[in-house]
Amino acid sequence: MKVQGLVHKYGSHVDTDVIIPARYLNTSDEKELASHCMEDIDKDFVKTVKSGDIIVADENFGCGSSREHAPIAIKASGISCVIAASFARIFYRNSINIGLPILECPAASADIKNGDEVSVDFDSGVITNVTTGKEYKAEPFPEFIQNIIKKGGLLKAAVKPQLILKLDNEFISMTDTFGKEVARIDFPSIPGGVVDIRRTFVDESMRGKGIAARLMKTVADKVRKEGKKVRPSCSYAVKWFGEHKDYNDILE
Repeated sequence: MKVQGLVHKYGSHVDTDVIIPARYLNTSDEKELASHCMEDIDKDFVKTVKSGDIIVADENFGCGSSREHAPIAIKASGISCVIAASFARIFYRNSINIGLPILECPAASADIKNGDEVSVDFDSGVITNVTTGKEYKAEPFPEFIQNIIKKGGLLKAAVKPQLILKLDNEFISMTDTFGKEVARIDFPSIPGGVVDIRRTFVDESMRGKGIAARLMKTVADKVRKEGKKVRPSCSYAVKWFGEHKDYNDILE
């Protein structure tokens, strides 16, 4: 996982009250919070920040209250990463919980200037100042924290997506709760009361879980119930019917 953007540079002890002033805490709307992010320390921040930009700060970034509004406002403003010499512990925890990437690196914090272009490789922990060509090494996230950040926060990482089955006249599919199609078999009708099983797809993340076999059995049962025949054209269909001789009666 990598990000790259322009730097917004701040000093030490930037507390949560200046990241998002208390007068705006009566809303949980992320866009509204983002519109006031850093308002009391940098009035131009919301005008200049662009998606992918990076905040760099000195020591004890995020000190003060324990409110999650601060990292939420930063993330919603478009900031892709915060680099600091050190973080307040509660802010660090809250940032991970809501999926805001943060890295501690005193050397990068000391050298990087406002307006520099910086790239970050979260897998290796390497921070590169594209403007100067200088590299710095931060401690990379453990794999489980990388997973939380990639999923967008602790709650999203903890939720196992449910699979939704859809059976149509000429295809069967599975989608997750986010609408992503993770498996599909296409079996269009051809003349003679035959269905042609010509494509089987399973997303890489779902392979090895028996999903293709489950879908193929559903298709075979549907064809048998409708009194039709099957032409297994794709390689998986040929393999499945070869292993399930009890469905030979519906083969073309």
